[in-house]
Amino acid sequence: MPATYVTKAELRTNLGIGTLYADAVVEEVCQSAEDIIKSKLYFNKVNIVSHSAVGTTGTVYFDRQITGRFYVGQVITVENVAQHFNGSQTITALMITHSLSSRLKLRPPRNTP
Repeated sequence: MPATYVTKAELRTNLGIGTLYADAVVEEVCQSAEDIIKSKLYFNKVNIVSHSAVGTTGTVYFDRQITGRFYVGQVITVENVAQHFNGSQTITALMITHSLSSRLKLRPPRNTP
């Protein structure tokens, strides 16, 4: 899979190497750089165990506490849930359902000019 943080074309231009190295070598360098960067980043991923929707507001449920990880007004990216949940969502409420689980109320973010 090609690197996405920096492309072959960007690396060739920024380093001024032109066609000095084969595409495979440049791509390997791009992918290695991306792997190193990703290993240092914190992605704050949490598994969603269930979801529900009413109108334009959805609720996602977790199997652990999320207090302190997310906040009302934060825009998060939801993946691999359901078509109308996936993508950028704004947190509108945080609720603790019992000591070991939590849920978020979400809505799509407003377009800002």
